[in-house]
Amino acid sequence: MSKRTNTSNEKALGRTSEGSMKRATNSDDSNAVSPNQLELKLTFKAGQPATKTSKYGLKSTATEAQYERIDRMLTTGEKSTFQFRRAGIMSPASRIKEMNDKLGYYIPTTDQRDIYDEQGFLHKRVAIYELVDRPKHGRGAAI
Repeated sequence: MSKRTNTSNEKALGRTSEGSMKRATNSDDSNAVSPNQLELKLTFKAGQPATKTSKYGLKSTATEAQYERIDRMLTTGEKSTFQFRRAGIMSPASRIKEMNDKLGYYIPTTDQRDIYDEQGFLHKRVAIYELVDRPKHGRGAAI
């Protein structure tokens, strides 16, 4: 068995042949927020349902499962687009718009911040969302 060598793409991203990532740091923008400052903390055990009443698993990409994750995540405070993506919601803006328009939620974009991703790239004006109101009745109330 030969030892695998790093490709040029892996080297550019700071990956090693073992698959680990080197954390890149940039200090050229003092207003930027590192991913560690907005880190999502999931406290679920592998294989457990996303919620007690959920019929979806923790890794489900079903639309309703994504609605549940967004609702649950926003319960603890504001979240960024990056945090939703780390939780398996690849298009959080679309899902949040659907929740606002179709399900009766009020989840506005409360801020836009400059944030560094895990590879050290700066992303300008990343949306920050906050749950202001849930639906009182109807389909959205069951989520």
